[in-house]
Amino acid sequence: HTRYWRDWSSDVCSSDLRSATSGERGLAAPEDAFELDAESPALGTREAFLAWRPEAAAGVTDVHSPLLEAAALYRDLLEFHADDRDPTALLAADLDRILWAAGAAVGPEVAERRQAALEAFIERAGDHETTALARFHLAQAVREAGDLVEARAIALVAAEAHPQSPGGVMCRNLVTEIEAPDLSLVTERAWAAPWPVVRVTYRNLDTIHLRLAAADVDARLRAGKPHGAWLDDADRDAILALPAVKAHTVALPATADYLHRHHDVPVANAFDAATLAPGAYWVIASHREIGRAHV
Repeated sequence: HTRYWRDWSSDVCSSDLRSATSGERGLAAPEDAFELDAESPALGTREAFLAWRPEAAAGVTDVHSPLLEAAALYRDLLEFHADDRDPTALLAADLDRILWAAGAAVGPEVAERRQAALEAFIERAGDHETTALARFHLAQAVREAGDLVEARAIALVAAEAHPQSPGGVMCRNLVTEIEAPDLSLVTERAWAAPWPVVRVTYRNLDTIHLRLAAADVDARLRAGKPHGAWLDDADRDAILALPAVKAHTVALPATADYLHRHHDVPVANAFDAATLAPGAYWVIASHREIGRAHV
């Protein structure tokens, strides 16, 4: 059915719909500009939306509002496809209506209403492949709210049920992003007693390997590279090839929620810092013992 997903875009009203949903008016918005309330049927069920006539409501004077025009065009589009034997165009148009309304609506309930509308759409559409795209947008919303476990679960269903559909591919990519390991670290530029820590920020890792390697500051100055943060690939390869002065492996607490976490590694214990010879060092970190690392 994928090839039918956007068949509705060839409808007579599609050009007008693209113009209306852009929100552009050409002139400054009037003082009585119509606003799309998040509590309105725009983010309700398809039946509620089709029965909604905001342009006829008392107090609505901005009769040329692109929002009102878009709502009317979406109603026309949904009614046009209501009796299609293949529900794909109808479902695609209804999902597009929900996404448009979620982006145009105002009010503190927008996020809650968007999530409820997407969940209702998914339940109604059953196993149709349009649910994969709906699940992607729902998972994104849940991810933005900070629940990466639930976001991954939502996306994984679509990635497994409709792996070749556009939404299924997007969901698989989202799952990969959530599961991807990440690692960065910061520490003080000068180490002295009382000894500082190396702060590790990570997710989806259980172990990291830290190394100290002697840095030839004079050579970098002669090469015109005075700043330690200005590293190109050749610099990194050369640094990774340096022998380790000190090395330490750190077991990290799990991040079952897929969120970033901080873990402090005291340099006094990890590198026996009191015994280090005075000088400059590179701090190297990797989640693999061999390979490219964070320098």
